[in-house]
Amino acid sequence: MALSQRCPLPCSTWWTASSAELAMAAPPARCPDCPRPERGGGGATPAVPHLAIAVDEGDVLPGALRIVRRLRPAWDPATVKTKLFTDGITNKLVACYTDEGMGDALLVRVYGRKTELLVDRETELRNFQVLRAHGCAPDLYCAFQNGLCYQFLPGIALGPDHVRDPHIFSGTCPPRAPSARRPRRRRP
Repeated sequence: MALSQRCPLPCSTWWTASSAELAMAAPPARCPDCPRPERGGGGATPAVPHLAIAVDEGDVLPGALRIVRRLRPAWDPATVKTKLFTDGITNKLVACYTDEGMGDALLVRVYGRKTELLVDRETELRNFQVLRAHGCAPDLYCAFQNGLCYQFLPGIALGPDHVRDPHIFSGTCPPRAPSARRPRRRRP
């Protein structure tokens, strides 16, 4: 792992992907503060494909399936399964997949109504790309009028018992330690 003086995240060197995976994913992003391109990418942070699709937040499945048809044209629409995640407070999240183990799943996140008043979506997208360039976020496939579509990564959300477990917190703290020690810029 390499660490730039200005970049708070370690630059991952473990990235390997088949050409088929790369063809399905958005181009890799690059951290503007890193001295070298990440994951075979180059230059500035690439533009994320933007689909001119708006998904109805009251009925996300039809819109999510329209996005899937655009991103995965080889998928037979009759075999696409969906799973609606209901734990979110404002966003709607649905997984679309064909593999029983959800290994090929796409997540379609539809922004909640008026959340753009609280969240700068352009900054969120830029941060997502920087994190992705460092191996700290999933593949970002596209943006659409009111949301994002990205790779599903299986796992569980950490709770209080998990973060108290030394085997778990010791694995999460070292990557963040350099950014915690980094001098903070004072705001005027």
